Amino acid sequence: MSTLNIFKDALSFPIKEWKKWLILGVLMVILSIFKVLTSFGIITSSFLPPIIEAILALVIAIVFGFAIAGYKISIIKDTINNSAIMPSFNIRNDFFMGVKYVVLAIVYYIIPAIIIFVTAYLTNAFNYLHMLYSHYTMYGSVATSTLSTSADISLLIVIMVSLLVLVIFEILLIIATAVFAETGKLTSAMNMKNVIVKISEIGWKNYIIWLIIYLIAFIIMDLVISLVHLIPMFWSLIIPLFISSYFAIFISRAVGLLYSSSNN
Repeated sequence: MSTLNIFKDALSFPIKEWKKWLILGVLMVILSIFKVLTSFGIITSSFLPPIIEAILALVIAIVFGFAIAGYKISIIKDTINNSAIMPSFNIRNDFFMGVKYVVLAIVYYIIPAIIIFVTAYLTNAFNYLHMLYSHYTMYGSVATSTLSTSADISLLIVIMVSLLVLVIFEILLIIATAVFAETGKLTSAMNMKNVIVKISEIGWKNYIIWLIIYLIAFIIMDLVISLVHLIPMFWSLIIPLFISSYFAIFISRAVGLLYSSSNN
């Protein structure tokens, strides 16, 4: 399947399975329930103690956040297995799959975090940031601007290195997620050599084109969300119910189709 056809299929996929799309949307609304209530003028702190609200928010984030992440893995898995329909919801199974995915993501971001930390240490960026913050709080932005010249190179190096390593490992993580979805094994997905071989089978050219279209789709979604934010109150309900849920299904389907193209 060509890259263009992958995205054509993925774009229509949520609409074909609109009932499951809406169910996922409801789960995302629950995930952001406190934001929704606040946007509608309902102040939860007026009838819930702050500690109870914090605990509830944490429990909801863990249960529904992991379940949603796991369900996206299920979509990728079924797509790889040539299924033309969305999988049924299984909160328990989706939850544990989501937990495993979070572990996978942490592993893939540990290395960039270490590289960024070491770069910041070697370029003395931590000291520059501390000096900038201290001068800003004491003297304001004018004094800070005179000091920041000596810190520019250091901070620029850290920013460039951060962007580079984060992009590289995000590129690897996308395919690692598909490897995990197919095999169900974290060890296979954590094997970066295995992931790079899989990308080679897909074709680096095809993958780069896929990534460019994915980036364009993400920018469009971000613009749509910005426009929806102009709708009073209802933006907090519309975004998770329709937009975020749609994009989650769309991109999961696109990842699965990309991955399965290496088997054709």
